[in-house]
Amino acid sequence: MQQRQRVQTALVMLVAMGIVGAAQAEPDPAPARGLSLEEVIVTATKRAENIQNIPVTISAMTADTLVRRGITQTQDLSGSVSSLVVMSAHGKAQPNFNLRGVGVANEFNPNIASPIGLYVDENYLSFRASHGQQIYDLERIEVVKGPQGTLYGRNTTGGAINIITRKPSLGDTNGYVQAGYGNYDRWKLAGAVEGTLISDRLGVRVAGILEKGDGWQKNVDPANARTTKDFNSVNNVAGRAIFRLKPSEDINIHLKGYIARDNPIGAAVTTKTPLGTDFFGYSRAGLKKNEFEVDTLGELYIKTYGVQLTFDWDFGDTTFTSITGYDRARYKNQTDCDGAPITECSADYDSKSEQFNQDVRLTYSSDGLKLIGGLYYGWDQINNDPRFCIFCDPAHLTNFNPPIFTPAAIAAGLLRLNQPLGALIAHTHFDQTRASYAGYAEGSYELTERLKVTLGLRFTHDDYLYANGRTILYGPDRVTPMATSVPLTFPIDLTVPTVRRDGSVDRLTGRLILDYHVTDDVMVFASYSRGYRAGSFNGLSYQDESQIYLVAPETLQAYEVGVKSQFWNKRVQFNASAFYYDYGNQQTQTCHGGICSLGGANARVIGFDADLTAQVLENFRLTAGLGLLDSEYDKGEIIANRPVGGNPVPYAPEVTANIGAEWNIIETSVGNVDLYAEGQYVGKMFYEPYNGDTKIHTRQLQKGYWLVNTRLSLTSEKYTFALWAKNLFDKVYYPYAGDQTTFIGMEYFVRGTPRTYGAEVQINF
Repeated sequence: MQQRQRVQTALVMLVAMGIVGAAQAEPDPAPARGLSLEEVIVTATKRAENIQNIPVTISAMTADTLVRRGITQTQDLSGSVSSLVVMSAHGKAQPNFNLRGVGVANEFNPNIASPIGLYVDENYLSFRASHGQQIYDLERIEVVKGPQGTLYGRNTTGGAINIITRKPSLGDTNGYVQAGYGNYDRWKLAGAVEGTLISDRLGVRVAGILEKGDGWQKNVDPANARTTKDFNSVNNVAGRAIFRLKPSEDINIHLKGYIARDNPIGAAVTTKTPLGTDFFGYSRAGLKKNEFEVDTLGELYIKTYGVQLTFDWDFGDTTFTSITGYDRARYKNQTDCDGAPITECSADYDSKSEQFNQDVRLTYSSDGLKLIGGLYYGWDQINNDPRFCIFCDPAHLTNFNPPIFTPAAIAAGLLRLNQPLGALIAHTHFDQTRASYAGYAEGSYELTERLKVTLGLRFTHDDYLYANGRTILYGPDRVTPMATSVPLTFPIDLTVPTVRRDGSVDRLTGRLILDYHVTDDVMVFASYSRGYRAGSFNGLSYQDESQIYLVAPETLQAYEVGVKSQFWNKRVQFNASAFYYDYGNQQTQTCHGGICSLGGANARVIGFDADLTAQVLENFRLTAGLGLLDSEYDKGEIIANRPVGGNPVPYAPEVTANIGAEWNIIETSVGNVDLYAEGQYVGKMFYEPYNGDTKIHTRQLQKGYWLVNTRLSLTSEKYTFALWAKNLFDKVYYPYAGDQTTFIGMEYFVRGTPRTYGAEVQINF
């Protein structure tokens, strides 16, 4: 209690200091030439605005920033943005975002949407497995913090991430070619070219990337030669083409098509410390930090493709915008979920996704008044076909596992896996369909020259359908169907109707903001916002029909105060905010004793964000970010029949911080020599909601750690040559873990990427 009070007091004092300091600031004289910070224009509010004039907490990274920080995949955002953690149960596949303590937490299956909405060129992507495949040839990335229930809508409980690709400029032909090579025999080819097909009217930009390389995790099990490939390898290719048509000065049309394929050997389950033996007597003791022993290959396959049409018509003070997107994806992942050379737990995830989005809106701007209103329709379907093999190693079936396909076994509950030692070979299928309809409006009005009020509302109707649900159980030969557990039939009877569930939800979300410009360079704001995350079905419901149910949507009410400021002739930019989240029905996937459930619990989060950029010298810039979180489940909350009241929310580190320095060392006749270095800190966090101080669950804790990245480059107008390193000091850390001690006797840890380094060259034309 005292610690919580100290955190709350510190947050209030920090924000108060920022606001008081801002209120006392005087207008700065004209900025010194070459020293003032450049403006950053973002479209987070569905219109182009200076980030410093928007009363919302936003972190934006321009194309140059992305290059300096080496952000080439979604996991690289973790630590680069305060209060943002990116992790996954499968390495870099299917990234899970946690922003200010709000995230997917420990959900394995891809059918649940992230509460941090991901958008590419304003097109929403609901399928989490496709979230990491378009991080190339970008204009910028925007991270919008807090519920975005008005302009973005559902599944933005914690915020939104906007990925903005580079578009044709209708200018001269230009482009670049980039090649790189690094340790683990990893190489990359990337490039882009754009040209104007009809002067001032039609242009095209084509971009692509190809990456290959070995893995950094070694399978040292001598009995499984077929799986001795290195895990966590690289093997991806992606391409994108964007056409821009400008038939008149008032109309802009963009047509985009993209395709991407990722087919590496995925991440392997490893160990943090020797945790004893599993139910078969196997131990991970003696393995080195990059070693493991598994009998499942771990092949990962993700393919995505889609088209998008964006139409903008500017007629005076009003702009009409239509965004139409169609996307498809396939996700397959062989996971050795026991991390052992015995088949205690093997999962083959196989999902197909199809989605369609349509957003139409009108945007109006005049002196003192800004309005936006629109309609949205979204539809997506996921066909899920996972296969599970639990305690089904042929060498141990007769000696250890009791047979399950007998009347006595069924009476004992083994068919439903209510006891952990029953062999289970299962194939699950279900189709999940979601349709969303929404109307929204938001207006900003200047009450005075310095005081502005913003009010936004959005009404959403969502329909959910779970259909064709069935789980078939196979005999020890893994071929002969013996029974079904969903629905329950023994002997097997496929004429029994499949399981079907449906539901619908209506939600009203929105926000109210007051902002006041103390000076031209200092703004303070206060806001209330409400967001919600759509309901979902348990994607790991393979043992019992009772596990299939619609979990109600989660909601979040946020209260926030903040300051945005520039001073010292615009050479320093300081933004800060404090917030309180009332978190209702947080959707959490939990697996205990081999049985997985999806439930909701109430929580609260108190936090503070701050970002600082300072142009100290003409050739030296400093950046820093800080995030503080204090989260806990409400008293008396229970998840999967286990108490969690008072426990911290999973993947909500108490402290996140980053500090970076950019130094233009020297300017020569052949180019500029620049050095960039940064440190990223992720503080203590728990992996599970069951994180009391017991012998088992204290291991479900990741202690705080620093990662150091650096880049040295020689840049001219025509070329760039760079040397880079990530995780320079080879820190061992585990961004994801799960408790499987009650299931197989050991825990599930996914190790973070070790030290990587390399060189790259880029030629511009």
